[in-house]
Amino acid sequence: MEDKNEGGKKIVSRRSFLKATGTVAVAGVGALAGLGAPAAQAQMQGPPCPTPGIPAKWDQEADVVIVGFGGAGASAAIAGHDAGAEMLILEVAPKLFRGGNTACAGGGWVHAYDKAKYFTYLKKLCFGATKDEFLKDWAETDAGVKDWMDKLGFKYRLGIHDYGHFFTTSAGTDASMQLSGVGMGISKDSGIDQYRLLDPKGGVANGKILFELFAGEVEKRNVRVLYETRATELVQNVQTREVLGVKAKDVTGKEIAIKARRGVILACGGFENNPELQDSHITPGVRSYPAGTPYNRGDGVYMAQKVGADIFHMAGVEWVGYGFKPTKLDIATWGEFTRLRSGIIVNKYGKRIYNESRTLGHTKTFPAIEFDGWPDDPTSLSDYKGVPSFVIFDEARRLAGPMQAPGGMGYIPSHGVYNWSKDNLEEVKSGLIKKADTIEDLATQLGIVPAALAETVKKFNGYAAAGQDLEFGRPKGTMAPIAVPPYYGSELVLVYINTQGGPKHSNKDGKVLDRENNVIPRLYAAGECGSVYSMMYHGSGNIPEAIMVGKLAAENAAKEKPWGNG
Repeated sequence: MEDKNEGGKKIVSRRSFLKATGTVAVAGVGALAGLGAPAAQAQMQGPPCPTPGIPAKWDQEADVVIVGFGGAGASAAIAGHDAGAEMLILEVAPKLFRGGNTACAGGGWVHAYDKAKYFTYLKKLCFGATKDEFLKDWAETDAGVKDWMDKLGFKYRLGIHDYGHFFTTSAGTDASMQLSGVGMGISKDSGIDQYRLLDPKGGVANGKILFELFAGEVEKRNVRVLYETRATELVQNVQTREVLGVKAKDVTGKEIAIKARRGVILACGGFENNPELQDSHITPGVRSYPAGTPYNRGDGVYMAQKVGADIFHMAGVEWVGYGFKPTKLDIATWGEFTRLRSGIIVNKYGKRIYNESRTLGHTKTFPAIEFDGWPDDPTSLSDYKGVPSFVIFDEARRLAGPMQAPGGMGYIPSHGVYNWSKDNLEEVKSGLIKKADTIEDLATQLGIVPAALAETVKKFNGYAAAGQDLEFGRPKGTMAPIAVPPYYGSELVLVYINTQGGPKHSNKDGKVLDRENNVIPRLYAAGECGSVYSMMYHGSGNIPEAIMVGKLAAENAAKEKPWGNG
């Protein structure tokens, strides 16, 4: 008999639904009572059936699975192991190139000596784009970094007291931002000090040495690391929302399933080497390259979103500015052009766009990506001002030393990927740097209008001779005429230090949150995979964030009750 409501419309009653689907109604349980409790339970459950999306068989398992072996992953592995959990790390890079961006950094880290002051400073840096609770949690967490370094036995020294990059806070706690006026690296009343790790000989260590110290502690604990293994998907129980493990592709390309009995920690960095995410969140239509690890491809963003995580701070990006791309790899040099002297940087129209002596790293002021488009002005470019850009210089500058100094920060020097020649001639020979006897011929090789570049060089030479840059205010001591042939030029690429966006998570326990700020069970994140920094960023902040949030995430994951038979 068909079920109908009072209006005569057809409906499906609960009884009809249960009958149609074969589901046992609660009332039917009494009919099984005579079978005895165990038999009745078995009759109710029926034969076991796999849960959708959960592998019937796991290839490997551990208490906590960490995706990424940079500073966050290494610190998490140490802390989780010491808390009694079995840890397993998945790292997409080969062992030789491990370390993520931690191994590419300068190695400095900040410590909050005054949490209230640091909170105020953070709030100014984030321009209201990071909620107070996240900032307070990070100030609290960062205050413990020295204790963690001490526990691990690492040696360090004070680098800069009251460290920052941008604003004083002495003018008050409102949103007004007063430039410190004393140069990058010092900001009054920031509440943080910068520290530098010491190497075994007592010298200042870089990020590579810092990471290897952490990695050494991981190896002492015999934590397994699967290199050249790329995580592709989180395994989630769709009913409870718990994250139960990770799917990945191993070194052979085989898909494997790894069970995480207690939790998963995403410590796989940002998306500096993902053109699609760049287009969506930072610079549409512009390809930029990482100065850090090329293995940061946004895997954590994609995996976290698929299980319901919110993402935040995706527009937070730290620029190197300009760099060279000396190899076929998707990486670029980390270098400034503040000492060009007889050199300038121009766009494809042959025009200068900024004061070349300015530092572009750790800034939001990057003229290359300024868009010049006015619908009521037909003379506007309707294009980015400096994409692409070119460095132009003369023989005097070539002889003055390498365009990219040896050492320094970034993936290329940290891992010895490319060694720049002392006289720049190897780069001329390879074609990275073009050479010509005249400015006009050089312009032709670079694809710049010859007459426009010649006019720009002539104008700059006049500024250099007079000691006054009438266009951009480049200081007298930084300029010399581009007048000694032959002439040289090279296309520059836009370069990131790193990105800050990723899954939203707490900086007091690393737990990943959804759009309603509910915790996604058994899922954690740390480091640049969802950093607290949303707008401005002070240098030496990402390393302690990775190390400390990785530590706390692992300690909390280790407390989770194992699921299944684990």
